[in-house]
Amino acid sequence: MNPATLSSTTTNAHDLTLLACLPPAILHCAAQCVHRDEYTQALQLISCKRQGSKIAIYSTNSHMMFRFVFEQSERFYLSDDLLLSADAFRKKVAHSHYAFIRADGVAEICGGKVAKFATADALPPSDLIEAKPWKHAADCYSFPECDRLWPDTFTNAPSKAISMNATYLTTFLKMVESFSPNKVFRFETNGPINPVVASCDSEITGIAGRLEFLLMPVQVRD
Repeated sequence: MNPATLSSTTTNAHDLTLLACLPPAILHCAAQCVHRDEYTQALQLISCKRQGSKIAIYSTNSHMMFRFVFEQSERFYLSDDLLLSADAFRKKVAHSHYAFIRADGVAEICGGKVAKFATADALPPSDLIEAKPWKHAADCYSFPECDRLWPDTFTNAPSKAISMNATYLTTFLKMVESFSPNKVFRFETNGPINPVVASCDSEITGIAGRLEFLLMPVQVRD
C-alpha cells in the first residue's frame, strides 16, 4: 500500500488533502540552514520544488545553502511547489519515516521503529508521531532562485587558502555524521572568494541522493 494513504484523519480540520509526502530527515537537515532572525522571515522557510520527475529541497540563511535532489516515487511525492516553515522540522524526530503535508496547514510526522529482521523491501510503519503547523507568514515572499547561485562546474585548482565559518561548517559535518554511510564528504571550489560546495552520499531509507551544502568563504585580511 502507498504510505501516502496511511495518514491520520483524526482532526477537526476542514481539508485533509495531502499535498506531499516527504522524507522528514531531509526536511530536518534543511531546517538547520535557515535564518533565525525574525526580521528575515523569507529565509526561515524550506523550499520544495518539482523539477521534472525529481523533487528538490532547499533552504538558506544567505551565508549557507542546503540542497537535496531525489527522484519522485510512489513513496515520496510533491503535488506542487511548497514553502514550509522550518520550525516544524527543526527537531529530529526518532523513527520518523514520512512527513505528510496537508492542505489545512498541518504536517504529520509518521513512522515507528522498524523490526530488526524486517525485509529490505518492506515499507516502514507510518503511525502518527506528531503533528505541527507547516504554514508560515513568510510564505507570501519569493524564495531565492537557489539553482542560479549554485556553481555548474568547479576548477578545484590549487590557490590561496580558503577561510570558512566554523559554525556553518559544523552544521554540515553533523549531517555527514548522521546520514552518510561512510562518514566521508568532499569539497569543491572555484577559488578562495567563490562559494564552496560540500557534499556527501546519504543513507536515508528508500532515497538515493547527496546532501549538498553551499558555503560562502570568509574574507580574511592577510
